[in-house]
Amino acid sequence: MATMAELKNGAHNASLIRKILNSVSFIAPLTTTLPETYFTTGGALAAAPVGFLPMGIVGKDDGYNFAADQDSEEVEGHGYTSPVRIDITSAQRTMQATFLETRKETLEQALGVDLSGITPGANGEIEFIEPELPVQKHVRMVNIGSDGAGDQEWFLIKEYPYCKVTEIGDMSWSASDALQYELTYTAFPDPVLGYSVRNFIGGPGAIKALEDMGFPAYTPTP
Repeated sequence: MATMAELKNGAHNASLIRKILNSVSFIAPLTTTLPETYFTTGGALAAAPVGFLPMGIVGKDDGYNFAADQDSEEVEGHGYTSPVRIDITSAQRTMQATFLETRKETLEQALGVDLSGITPGANGEIEFIEPELPVQKHVRMVNIGSDGAGDQEWFLIKEYPYCKVTEIGDMSWSASDALQYELTYTAFPDPVLGYSVRNFIGGPGAIKALEDMGFPAYTPTP
């Protein structure tokens, strides 16, 4: 016989409750090679992937919102009050974030415009025309989040090899709020790599917690 306290002690592990306290996002053209891993020896985070450009600071209140919108079909059985079979027919994965920095990359993504050939005018100004229909190009995107510090640091990474902006929030000019670029990206299967989202969980803190998470312990390669 067991007590509730004993069951909780064996079933709960508060150290596995994580938050994302720091984050960074990068995008790159589809011609950019994705790294095999984002980590180095001992779980340390590698340098920013080559060819990727930062999207800047993300709004604190909402952070990042990763969603998977699933559709399904049900089979009803005569004499049954619940479906006897449910099949998932589609799963659309999205990432939504509000970027706060006014950069060439955020402007291109928010307005659906190519600014690669834009140079300062005679008086130092930047001028460009918004297309009547935004042209949203597919890009590669990497989102990196962290929790903890030092030898207790965790890193969670979501890599989108083939995604594009599919929804753009309103922009407001006001004295109280910063300019915001609210973007929703939809992930599609990369035609070469064959996947739409690749996830990583790493860092020295995560390595120590592998067995608690239900994975085999890490054995360093000699």
